[in-house]
Amino acid sequence: MSTLVDAFEAERRRIERDLHDGAQQRLVSLTLQLGLARLDVPPGSPASRSVTDAHEQAKQLMIELRELIRGIHPRVLTDRGLSVAIREITDQFHLPVTVSVDVPERPVGHIEGTAYFVI
Repeated sequence: MSTLVDAFEAERRRIERDLHDGAQQRLVSLTLQLGLARLDVPPGSPASRSVTDAHEQAKQLMIELRELIRGIHPRVLTDRGLSVAIREITDQFHLPVTVSVDVPERPVGHIEGTAYFVI
């Protein structure tokens, strides 16, 4: 069972790394290129509106991709642990939430990750 959990954890980290290092970097480059293109087209022209719309869509997609990457394995979970990661999630809720986390010591990585996603 431990081998399966370790394999899943390694694959999850690979996907996270590929999204962060690959897709996110290409999207940042695209967003920068669209921003520069906005400067080259005449203001108020149809091309200007199209480039501006594409630039805004690329920026929104970058936000969504960051949220997706964070959802795969939040950096706060790795850096600061389960208690802080749970509090960060509940800060995003639209309803008031009270959090009480009592973890005497930091669990092993895959156990901590499993607990996070269950919560």
